[in-house]
Amino acid sequence: MTERAAGNSFGTVLRAYRQRARLSQSEVARRAGLDPSFVNRLESGQRSAERPIAERLANALGIDPAETDRLLAAGGHLPRLFDRVGLQDPTLQIVVQILGDESLPTEEREDFREVIRLIGERWLRRREVGLRAEDGAADYG
Repeated sequence: MTERAAGNSFGTVLRAYRQRARLSQSEVARRAGLDPSFVNRLESGQRSAERPIAERLANALGIDPAETDRLLAAGGHLPRLFDRVGLQDPTLQIVVQILGDESLPTEEREDFREVIRLIGERWLRRREVGLRAEDGAADYG
């Protein structure tokens, strides 16, 4: 195993997050509803974590969504968003195909990326405004 691969292993990432949170293996295990020896085996690389276990550990550690995705990826699992949408989603396939097409000039791929980003940001703003409006209506309802 290369040094880079070892540094990104599930056990290494889990240990780093646990130590940063200043939690013992026993405390993480208790919070996740696991046996402490199992957490030890995960960190040492003797065991792998199925997705539900990795998600329970992320919750037990209180890590943010990006860190949860990093932990999931280290365990060989898709980030949460891709797991929900599915890699076979036709729209996602089109986006990936275009962004990965090296026969297209870099400038065109960057233009495509920018258009997708702008549409996405506009949709997220509208969604946020709608959610705030719903919250306000609930306050008066």
